Amino acid sequence: MRRVQRPYRKTRLRPDQRRGHLLWVFILLMIVLLSVGASPVWAQAADADEISGSGAASDSTAVMSDTADSEDESFEEVDAFDAFDAFEEFEEDTGEAVFDPLSGYNRVMTHINDRLYYWVFKPVAKGYGFLVPKPARKGIRNFFHNLGFPIRMVNNVLQLKVKQAGTETARFIVNTTVGVGGLWDPASSWLELPVYSEDFGQTLGYYGFGDGFPVVLPLLGPSNVRDIFGRTGDWFLDPVNYLDDVEARTAVNVVEGVNESSLRIGQYEAITKDALDLYIFLRDGYRDVRNKAIEE
Repeated sequence: MRRVQRPYRKTRLRPDQRRGHLLWVFILLMIVLLSVGASPVWAQAADADEISGSGAASDSTAVMSDTADSEDESFEEVDAFDAFDAFEEFEEDTGEAVFDPLSGYNRVMTHINDRLYYWVFKPVAKGYGFLVPKPARKGIRNFFHNLGFPIRMVNNVLQLKVKQAGTETARFIVNTTVGVGGLWDPASSWLELPVYSEDFGQTLGYYGFGDGFPVVLPLLGPSNVRDIFGRTGDWFLDPVNYLDDVEARTAVNVVEGVNESSLRIGQYEAITKDALDLYIFLRDGYRDVRNKAIEE
C-alpha cells in the first residue's frame, strides 16, 4: 500500500503564544546577563546614583529619582532626576543632532524593556520585598555596594583622582570592619565620607573617547558604544565574577538585582510617566548625565 505524504504545513502561533515565547526568551537572556554581573537598568541605582553626596553618576540609572527610598539613612543619595532640570524633558530644542544609526532597533528594545519591567521585574521585586524586611534589604544593598569597591577605586586611580581613591579605600576598610562586611555603612553615617562612583566608561571619556552612538541594551536600558566597552573593563574588577561556580555567580547577581529593584519600586514610573517620547527621553537623559559625570 503506497503511503501518501502530506504536504508540509507551517504551524502558526497565536499572538498570545508568540508573546509567551518572547517573554521566556528575554527571561533567559536576563539570567545570562546577570550571570556575568549585569543588572537591569532600574536595579543598578546603588552603584550608579550619586551616593552620600559624591557628585559622580555612574550608568543610565543615574537618571532615576529617589522617591521610593528617600528615607534610606545609609545611602543619602542625591536626587538624580535633578540632572534633568536643565532641559525640562527636552522641551527646548538645542539644535544638536544626535548620530543614532540604530534608532529603529533602540526604539523597539526600549519598548520591550519597558514591558518587561511592568510584566516581570516589578512583580518579582514586589514579591521579594513582601518576603524580606526592608532593613535586611538595605543591609544587602550596602554589602553589594561595598563589594563594588575595586571598580570605584581603580577607575578613580586611572583618572588620577588620588584623593577620591583614598576616600574610597577608607570607606571600604571602615565598612568592611566596623560595618560587619559592609552590611552597615558607618563610613557615611559616622564619618560622612562621600562615595566617588567611577566606572571604566567614565575613565574612557576622561581620556577623550567619544560616546559613539546610542545603543539600548536588552534589560539594561540606555547605553552607548563607549560604555559597552566600559562594562567589559568593569567586569574584570567585579569580585563576584571570580566565583568558580557559575550557578553561584548567577544566584548572587540575581539576588543583587532583585534586591535593588525592590528598594526602587516607583522610581522608573515617576520619571517616565510624562515622557512624550520614552526612547528620546531616556536616550538624551542618559547622554547628558554621563557627560556631566565625566566632566566632574
